[in-house]
Amino acid sequence: MGTLFKNIIYNNKNFLRGTFIVANAQGIIQVDPSGGLHERKDFAGAGSGGSYLKAHLTRNYQENMTAAQAMELMEQAVSLSIKFDKSSGGCIRMFNICEDKTLETKFLDFYSFANKK
Repeated sequence: MGTLFKNIIYNNKNFLRGTFIVANAQGIIQVDPSGGLHERKDFAGAGSGGSYLKAHLTRNYQENMTAAQAMELMEQAVSLSIKFDKSSGGCIRMFNICEDKTLETKFLDFYSFANKK
């Protein structure tokens, strides 16, 4: 899976921006815009707002979280990055491929969480 994303990103580097994070039961693969592949066991984050994201995840990450708990934690972490780092973009796109092969998606634009306390 990681190699597939690495090849897609590298072959489209002039059109894609940002880091892609792919996770499954075996671990996490972080693919940077240049096609670099980094395997992780706990969580991944990158970019100009990455320090906010990593600080939040370091403090709040727990092993064996449910998919819903993990998605909520990521929403909080990315929201902090966007709130405090103006170069972090303006939306969050999350995808969860469930065991039954259905796809859960969540899209939040900047305005939906910029005003959260």
